[in-house]
Amino acid sequence: MWELLENIKTAIAAIPEIKTVKIGAEMGISAKDTPAARIITEYSEPGQNPYYDQGELQVLLLLDLKNDLEAVYEQSIALELKIRDVLKGIIRFNRVDYDQDSVTVYKASILRFYFNGIRNMYVECN
Repeated sequence: MWELLENIKTAIAAIPEIKTVKIGAEMGISAKDTPAARIITEYSEPGQNPYYDQGELQVLLLLDLKNDLEAVYEQSIALELKIRDVLKGIIRFNRVDYDQDSVTVYKASILRFYFNGIRNMYVECN
């Protein structure tokens, strides 16, 4: 699971327009950190195959609202498409949820993805 999160982080970090990419959403993200992407696991559960987990994770995309809202929407949609593109083959896109302009400091969108990951296996020796 951790390797999957690191692969996602590396892929998103390759997008030059995104300033910061982290696993987890810390408090105190500032405007200088934006555009920012935060990778957050939503759930993980055993898959039908006993060696794999399946679940859903989110990529939280935050943009500073210093520009006019239409320009921010345009930038947000462009970055969402780039994120979806770099994550093809790693995880499966589900949908995007928007903040409905209720966040006053940032434009936030949540890209939701499904994943299948190799379960950490160990062998007990008696």
